Amino acid sequence: MSVCSTLPPFLRKIDSSAVDNGVYTEATFTHSDGLGSAHSIWWSPAVPLAESTVVLFVPGNPGLAAFYTEYLTELRSKSPNLGILAHFAFGAYAWTQLKSAIEALDAVRQTLQPKHVVLVGHSLGGWLCLQILKARPEHVSGAFLLFPSLCNMAATPNGRRLSSALLPFTDTLTAALLSPLLRMIPNFVYAAIFRDWPAPQLRVLRDLLRSPAAIYACLTLADEEMKTIVALDEGLLSEHQHKLWLYFAKRDDWLGDGVHGEPDIPHAFCINHGDVLAQQSLAWLKEGGFL
Repeated sequence: MSVCSTLPPFLRKIDSSAVDNGVYTEATFTHSDGLGSAHSIWWSPAVPLAESTVVLFVPGNPGLAAFYTEYLTELRSKSPNLGILAHFAFGAYAWTQLKSAIEALDAVRQTLQPKHVVLVGHSLGGWLCLQILKARPEHVSGAFLLFPSLCNMAATPNGRRLSSALLPFTDTLTAALLSPLLRMIPNFVYAAIFRDWPAPQLRVLRDLLRSPAAIYACLTLADEEMKTIVALDEGLLSEHQHKLWLYFAKRDDWLGDGVHGEPDIPHAFCINHGDVLAQQSLAWLKEGGFL
């Protein structure tokens, strides 16, 4: 039996043979309250759900779960009692993303009733995971935050570079004008510029840059991140420290100089370090008693 043969009732499989590969299933999650649909990817556990741990994975901006399939597939392959739901309401703002993720968490808890639900978030997704934990502390067994953006984003090196550059580009007209220009760039140019990127990641990037809606969503969400993620919620971190594991890079221009973590693993780990982070995530899950 394929590990992705059982799809939770709150997901609807995308009707395309290209997205059901026997490892995971791409699907949509239909929200209530006018939130629309979110793109989701599901990895089923190989054991009954009552004995499993379900990971709710929240990506960073631009929210393309396809960037993380290597990381999440590697994580699932090494743990048969792990189910994984990667979820992101593409194109929504940060607080709408939060409502979307909380609804996904509620669906997992109420419908699947696994033994544990743990959160894993990258960058902006790390901040969102903290807000989910704040809203539903009784439903979250633990949270693993990968290179989380937790405070003062506009003051980080990348934040300072982007804050002034973003303003002219956060409108639909500019996004619509940029996309046709980017579609004219041949594939070999992308391969030459991003020469260390694997082919699947390059395809995700090309699809992003060739979509006006995707460009607009990415830029406006980045602008909102600068304005929303400001003060560090020390009380929240202290209250839930027993549930939190944080992973940082040695140098990260989205965090600044105050954080020193693991060498050789970049903020954008999902491009070609997914296997390394899967090993670290697996160790954390075991340490927390979730496997």
